[in-house]
Parts: sequence; structure tokens; C-alpha cells
Amino acid sequence: MADDELQFQTVGSYEPLPPDAQISAAVGATHTSSAPLEREPMVTGLLVDADEAPVRSVVAAARRVQNLSERLIKLSIDAFPSQAECLESFDQVVLATDQLADDPVGLAAIRQWVASGGRLWVMLDRVSTRSLPALMGDEFGITIVGRTSMAEIEINDIRDVPRKSHGVKRSFSRPLELVQVVTDAENDVAFQIERWPAAFWQKVGRGRVLFTTVGEEAWIAHSETNVTGNPATQSTPLQALASEFFQPHAPALNLPQDAERHAASLVGHSIISRNATFVMLGTCGTAAVALTFLSFRWRRPAHFAWMAALLAFCTSGALVVVGGATRRSAAPTLVSMQLIDVMPSQGELSVSSIVGSYRPNESVQDIEGFGCSLLADAPLLQQSGARMVWTDDQRWRLERASLPSGFSLQRCSWRRPIVREASMTTTLTPLGIEGTLTGPYFATIENAIIAAPSKPWLAVKVDDEGVFRAGSKERLEHDQFASTQLLNDQTNRRQKILRSLVAAEKGEPSLRLNGPTLLFWTKPLEAPVAFGLTEQVGDALVVMPISITRPAPGSKVAIPALLLPFEAVEGNDGTPVTSAYSNASRAWVDALVAATQITLRFQAPPTLLPLSIKRVTLHVEIAAPSRTVAIAGWNARQLLTVKTVDSPVGGRLQAAITDPQMLQLDDRGGLLLNINVGPHPREATAALAEVGWNVKRVWLDVDEAVIERHP
Repeated sequence: MADDELQFQTVGSYEPLPPDAQISAAVGATHTSSAPLEREPMVTGLLVDADEAPVRSVVAAARRVQNLSERLIKLSIDAFPSQAECLESFDQVVLATDQLADDPVGLAAIRQWVASGGRLWVMLDRVSTRSLPALMGDEFGITIVGRTSMAEIEINDIRDVPRKSHGVKRSFSRPLELVQVVTDAENDVAFQIERWPAAFWQKVGRGRVLFTTVGEEAWIAHSETNVTGNPATQSTPLQALASEFFQPHAPALNLPQDAERHAASLVGHSIISRNATFVMLGTCGTAAVALTFLSFRWRRPAHFAWMAALLAFCTSGALVVVGGATRRSAAPTLVSMQLIDVMPSQGELSVSSIVGSYRPNESVQDIEGFGCSLLADAPLLQQSGARMVWTDDQRWRLERASLPSGFSLQRCSWRRPIVREASMTTTLTPLGIEGTLTGPYFATIENAIIAAPSKPWLAVKVDDEGVFRAGSKERLEHDQFASTQLLNDQTNRRQKILRSLVAAEKGEPSLRLNGPTLLFWTKPLEAPVAFGLTEQVGDALVVMPISITRPAPGSKVAIPALLLPFEAVEGNDGTPVTSAYSNASRAWVDALVAATQITLRFQAPPTLLPLSIKRVTLHVEIAAPSRTVAIAGWNARQLLTVKTVDSPVGGRLQAAITDPQMLQLDDRGGLLLNINVGPHPREATAALAEVGWNVKRVWLDVDEAVIERHP
């Protein structure tokens, strides 16, 4: 396929879209078949006004710097889709128009698409405040102070990264508009112009939104005096934004294959009752004793052998007959395995489900559903004799569907509003994380854990009032996904499902964590596809993001390690970033030989700032035979050793730090700590296997901190 073509795969031929193609969908449109889309690795959609050339120029430049084609798809604003599913073919969308301000349904569709894992670029110089509340929902944390024009602009890099772009003042013949905004602590500001944010990120569900506040020309490194031909020479800030923005849409949050086996295990077949078995076996035993007595009384013991064999055969036959009849008497059952993605900012639940039915006999019947979609690979949709009928109120009916005997599975998905009574509040206490769950979805909570991009994860204790607690003492070991130590079959199956979701062996995991997330198992919601069955069994995994509420000033808190992500950075003395740790993959290098100074920056939760830390404990799992390992902290530019260990092999090093000078946070809430690995006596001559060292895991617990007042 050519780089500048977007093609639909149809039966027998390919039909490329014209260069000026617009994609639109009308409300109430009826679709009778699916069309798999063969497309570029990254598909970017544009929502722009008639004056679209400047927007196209900067977006095309950003794609080009990522070695992507300049192919862009313009979305029709007049017939913008009302459902997020219509945007699933896009990885990124650029919003540079205010024409959707009067289309709250369309803005809600964009918000839902972002929450499911999309990337949205909002150009605030082209989008007014009328659109933002409907677009961002409860995540709206931006205050627009005013707008100004600037002929000279210097973009300053304020990211916490090793390589920053140096600010260069650029002059423009036409003054550019700068939107002056104030963001809340949850927003990640990447670039500034003077004291105002020029570009910042905001998380929405599983996706991210990029806001820029200055005109497109400011992001293109050129001036009026040196431009010849196309002026789209990328600036370093544009490169930085492009590398974050042009990421693939997060994979659909679907249940893995392990969930199908779990669903099958939940359908039980009736077996012979214990009393009936005892009666039949007792009768057989009594008859055997009687035959023994009679054979000796009649003095014909030779007949005992064939009479005993006949008795055993009759007893076995009775067990088989009664067992088969009991098994066939099992009631038809509906089983539902669900993955419930709670999106509080969107006010809805997104449910991916495996619906199974057990029937002792084959049947042909009509199947009805409401507000859900059967996935394309569902066996019901592969039947040639069935007919699907859709109605405008989101109801559908599959006529004359053939349902086989035994157990069959179908995959479907749907969305449902969150009832007002359902909510979660979370804060920090001296013992760690504490929160409250209320609502009908949380009546039963089992195997609850708190997960995050950083580890170790925490087991959660939930009381009868719905209050849950998790602290450093509830730390889960590597590859552990349940709090209980005694694992039954159901818990083991649940662990396999979680492992498949968060630790995929190939490719990206289906469940990508953007922040602390509560995971727990509960009873499934009522399935929207019932197959004519009333009895339902099943299991449901709930995925619910956690938002930490700032405690009152003066409160003492403990911060578990999963709330303190870290990255390798330069030391205060200019020591370069270590090669022992990859910030991109969040992984330690397998083996190294040279002595190394590792400087790590741990980020405190922005909502807790300002914060005074009183005590921390650094945990390091390292294997460094015949080497000296030192754990140290920084007092300004001076490195102070806290603990030294000779020849650590396996096990875990712990170092408690209480020195106030070493616990000072930087301007953005970061704490620098060091792990220094000394040289090996035979480092220059011996093989890697003999002198190599490696770090396995590192994490930091804030044992005590005090919330301070805002200045």
C-alpha cells in the first residue's frame, strides 16, 4: 500500500480513498457487515476550520520527524459521529476548531475515545472555552487567564529529562497569539513561554491529551529570512511533543483466552448426591456379605466368584445410569465473564464480556440484545442461516440462531452509565492508602489489589463498610496478583487472567496502567444478551483508577512505593545518566561490568505538594559479588553515604534516611538518591560471568511525611 493511501479491504478488490477524503458517519446509520481496515501504522485525524493549511503544516512536520508519512485524514464536522466506536480506526486526533462547541454529543464521543486509549491534540489558540468543559468533563482542570500577542517567542523546556532543548528566541513578522492558562497539579507541563505553559499533557482515562497554547508557527524552527521552499523544519520542542503524541491507540481492553477457560469452569454439572452414592455402595457391600454367608452355608463357594462379579457389574451400571440422568438434568445456565473498566471522568462503565451458555440439548431460537455489540469473531455471527436485525433504540435480534448442546462462548462489549450512588474516595494516612467504595457494584469485593506503573503492588484489605486500606506492609511479591497466601482453583485462574492482561509475553499488554488503579473481583453485571436463560453465574474483574485526595495541611502520611515512580537522571555533581537503567522500558540492564554511579529521581504525587518528608526507606535488590555497594543521598551538590555493603549477592538491601538535608524535594517534588557500585578487583581481565553485576529491583517507601500549606 502506498504511503499516502488509506484503504478499505473488500472482497476481491481494494478501493483507495481519494486524496481529499473525509470520513463521516450519520446518526442512526445501519451497518449490515464489517469491513476490516488496512491502514498505516499511525492514522491521524484532523478537525479543522476552512483555514487548515497552518494546522496541516505543523502536524505533517510532527509526523515527518517521527518517520511517518504526511498523510492526514480530515474528519467531517457537519456529520461528526455520535459514538466513540466510530473513531477506533484513528490513533490520534487533532482538534483545531471551535465548530464542535454546539455538539456536546460529538465532544463526548471524542472524550470517550481518548479515555479508551487515544491521543488528542487540542490547539487552544483555535479552540475556545465553550468547547473545553464538554470535551474534558470532570477532568477539566484548566483556567484561561487571557490572550496576548507576541512577536518574539522563546520556548523553554521544563521537562525532567536528561536531554533538554535550549530556548531560542524567535522573531515573527506577524505576532502570534498566546493563550495564558493556569493548570492544576495533575497536568504535566512540558514547555513554557515566559511563565505561561506552552505545551502540557493531561491524562484522561487510558489516553492522553496534549494542549498547546501558541500558534503553529512557534513550533516550526524557521524564520522569515532563511526559509526556502517548505518551511516545515522541525524544532526540538516539536520533536519532543511528536515522540509522545504519535503513539498507537491503546489496544482494546478485552479478556484474554484464560478467561474463556475460567468461564467454562464456572458452569457446574450436577453429579450423584453423596447420600445416593452411599446407599448404592452400601447395598452392594451388604449384598456381597450376604452372598458370602449363603455360599458357605449352601456349601457352594465356587459360585461366589461369578455372583460377586455380577453384583459389581450391576452396581457399576446403576451408578452410570443414575449419573448420566443426573448430568442431563443440569439446568441450562448463562455464564458471564466481564472486564469492567470504570471511567469516573466519563461517568460510565466500559464492559468487555465473554458470555457463555450451557444447554443439555441443541436448540434454534431468536436471541435478543440491548446496548451491546457482538464482536466480529463471535460464533453466532458466523452462522449462514441466522439473520441480524437492528433497531434505532440500540436493540438487536438474531433470528433463527442455532445453539449447540453443551457449552458455547460469545464475546461482546457495551457501555453503561455509572449510577450516582457509586463512587470512590481515596486519601493517604500514616498507614498508607485508605479509601471508601460505595454503590451497588461493590457489594462483593474479592482478591483486591492496587496496581500502578511502578512496583511493588499492594494487596488491599476491605472491611464490611466498604473501607479499603493498603500500605507498604501489604506489598505483593513479583508476579503475585492476589492477596491471599492459600490459593484455591478460582484464585489461581484469576491470577492467570490478570497476568495475561498486565504482562503480555508478546506485544503491548492489554491493560496499560496510567496511574494507581484498584483491581478487584466481584459479581458480574446483568448480561445484555441472555440467550433466553434466566440463571446466571460468572465472575467480573473491575478496573478502577484511583485519584488521591490531598489530606489537610499538617496531616502525617505514608506514601507507598507504587505512588513514587522514578527515573535515572544526572547527578547534582554533573555525573551522566547511568546506562544501568532504561527510562523508556522501566527496566534494569541484565549485566554490567564497569563501576557505576546511579542517580535516581523519585517523584512525589503532585497533588500532595508542598510536602515535607521526614523518613524514607530505599529497597535495593542487587547481585554484585566482590564489589562495594553504597547507598547515598544529596545535600545540595554533596553526596553523603548512608549505608555501605560489601559483596551483596541476592537478598535485599534497605537503607533508612532521616537526615532533613538529604530529604529536600526539588521544585517539582523530586527526591534524588544514589546507588553507587564499586569496581571489581579483576574487572579489567575477567569474563562478564565472573565480574558482572546487576540490579533486579529498586523501590522507595516514604515512611513519614507531613502535608504543608500552600504558600
